[in-house]
Amino acid sequence: MTLNALVLLPPILVLILAVWTRNVIVALSIGILVASLMSTNFSIIETLKFALYKVWEETNIPGLWGNGPVEHLYTFGFLLVLGILISLITYTGGIAAYSAILRQKLKNKKVAEMCSFFLSPFFFLDDYLSTLTVGCIIKPITDKFRVPRVKLAYLLDSMSSPLCTLIPASSWTALILSQLKISGISENVTAGTLIIGDPLLIYLKSMPFTIYSFLVMASSLFIVKKGISYGPMHKHEMIAEKTGNLFAGKHPVISTLKECGVAGSLGNFFVPIGIFLSSLILLLFYSGYQHTSNHTLFNILLAANPFSALFWSSIISLTSSIIYLYYKRVINIESIKDIISSGFNLMINSLIVLLLAWVFAAILKDNLGTGQYLANLLIDNLPGFTLPLMIFLSSMVIACSTGSSWGTIAIVLPLSIPAVTVLSAGALPLTPEQTPLLYPIIGALVSGALAGGHISLISDSTIMAATSSGSYTIDHLLTQLPYVAPAIVFTAIGYMINGIYNSNSLTMQFAILGILLALTLLTVALLNRFFKTKY
Repeated sequence: MTLNALVLLPPILVLILAVWTRNVIVALSIGILVASLMSTNFSIIETLKFALYKVWEETNIPGLWGNGPVEHLYTFGFLLVLGILISLITYTGGIAAYSAILRQKLKNKKVAEMCSFFLSPFFFLDDYLSTLTVGCIIKPITDKFRVPRVKLAYLLDSMSSPLCTLIPASSWTALILSQLKISGISENVTAGTLIIGDPLLIYLKSMPFTIYSFLVMASSLFIVKKGISYGPMHKHEMIAEKTGNLFAGKHPVISTLKECGVAGSLGNFFVPIGIFLSSLILLLFYSGYQHTSNHTLFNILLAANPFSALFWSSIISLTSSIIYLYYKRVINIESIKDIISSGFNLMINSLIVLLLAWVFAAILKDNLGTGQYLANLLIDNLPGFTLPLMIFLSSMVIACSTGSSWGTIAIVLPLSIPAVTVLSAGALPLTPEQTPLLYPIIGALVSGALAGGHISLISDSTIMAATSSGSYTIDHLLTQLPYVAPAIVFTAIGYMINGIYNSNSLTMQFAILGILLALTLLTVALLNRFFKTKY
């Protein structure tokens, strides 16, 4: 299909419908049908066949008997089993017991909110894992202090993915390193090598240039510490404080979790979580060891398959925990059935939304070329010094419109590396020292992918944060937007400075980062002073 502005119609339509109908599933379904119509030249029969085929394809079930991908299947399985595991811990009183311990330490709303920042680093291996597990632990506590569910969703969303990008052994890092290799960065010189260097070392040096991660985490911490509340979030917080309704006066999101009436043993919490984390680490090491000949700690973790490790560790944890709790006579056969049903109901709506979002993103990427169109539109034929800024903006727009941060990285990185080599002196392959904008453009790409996910109704991070907090997805997005906007604006300014300065200097970057951080926090404070929503 010829790329033109029409390929932007489906994502714009989905956004309008989602805000209008307040139903993400309906909006995505219509978006898929419109995108399918465009992909099949508006043939009704072919559209239906095409849409059904894309749904089947994105489940990754065909990969079970072929050589195709199975990552989505592993993700579905992991989320479903994790939902059952959360249901098990809740039913047996493990969450209540752990929450009771935390309540003794947490004396007010601010400290309860701060707790999410201290728990997130323990689940740094994957953003889904962090969001769902921390949300499961913190929600009963924040409910006690009348923290609106959208505030909890914001806290989870602002920490999970940004933190994963700054940890050298997370699922995000593994993805980025694989894409750096595909894009032409390698220690071994081949016909496709554009830049000679260790992808891991290059990514580590680019981390200080991932400006958005630092600004959004720091601003969320500042918001909690200073008790800042403005915009739509302020309305939610005022209603929660005055009435106890955590959904801004709406009917609560119905919880499908079977809950134990009283707190159980702490072992009912720590045994499932402990088995899960220990088996996850072992499986990551085993998987990585099998797929790399360089058996250093970093290389083993980065060569691992995080999708299969998350799935199988959740299976091991759930099976072992059921046996353990059955043996202790905490649960019986009937309660196991209820727990499984409760966990399935907890996750099913999110799994449907996630599948539809993946289908929609796949059609935009593979059939309509929406991301490619935007990338070419925003990156091509521009002055060299604007390259970091344009990569940040294009990545953000692509991630927002397609709902896929990882897909954005896969689209934009193969365009960005050749673009930065064109601006550099010397014959290919080049060294990092010969490509002064290398680190800024990698940081800009990751920052844009993160920021786009935070302002997208159909992104994985938005969906998972809303699911974990038990909030309405559209409310989470609308309340989060004013809070992440300052970080986005000053991130953009940062990349303009990087482009003008034209250097990979880490010393200068830390100075720039410090100034941008101060300006971001000052802006948040000023917004808090002047833009409170009346209630």
